[in-house]
Amino acid sequence: MIKTVLFDVDGTLIDTEQAVIQSFRDTMGIDPSVSDEELHFILGIPGVKVLERYSDSREEIQKLLELWVDKLGSYGKDVQLFPGIFPLLEQLQVREYQLGIVTSKLRTDMANTLEAFGLSNLFTVVITASDTEKYKPNPEPILKALELIDADPQETIYIGDSIYDLQSAQNSQVAFALAGWGAKNHEKFAQVHQLAAPEDLIYYLEG
Repeated sequence: MIKTVLFDVDGTLIDTEQAVIQSFRDTMGIDPSVSDEELHFILGIPGVKVLERYSDSREEIQKLLELWVDKLGSYGKDVQLFPGIFPLLEQLQVREYQLGIVTSKLRTDMANTLEAFGLSNLFTVVITASDTEKYKPNPEPILKALELIDADPQETIYIGDSIYDLQSAQNSQVAFALAGWGAKNHEKFAQVHQLAAPEDLIYYLEG
């Protein structure tokens, strides 16, 4: 029986795809001939890991990361909760599920996001890329969340939209369901349960 529900953020709770991609283009001066699809690899992993593909200098990576975060802020109007997410979280809370977040966002960015969308009081635990040494698909972020709230992996499900989310869940030995409303390349997830819309999670958990 599932008692704890953990969520990814970008592409799962919040639609940030265009904001992330466009701000990355601005930061790195990506040639317009490069398609958005070719940049999908930047979604779902910490910005530091993305930038390590472009530089070996820790100082340069930090400067690029700060610039990227600044550029991302200018696309705030393009960032929205996916339809149905807020009612879903409220229903889960009423049903006394323990809710948490495991994300590749940095702590400050995540705090701003929670406040902006009125989500701060809905989650028992929030694990960001600032809180662990290793990142998804490593199990450390999910396992740290479980440790902090004393949750049983066998009673936990992780909801995410990327292959990194799936692998992190598998490596943590928790159940996984795909946020189909935000996921790309659904064929990669043929062996896992796919949720077409946020409200489907309630039926999946209790149906």
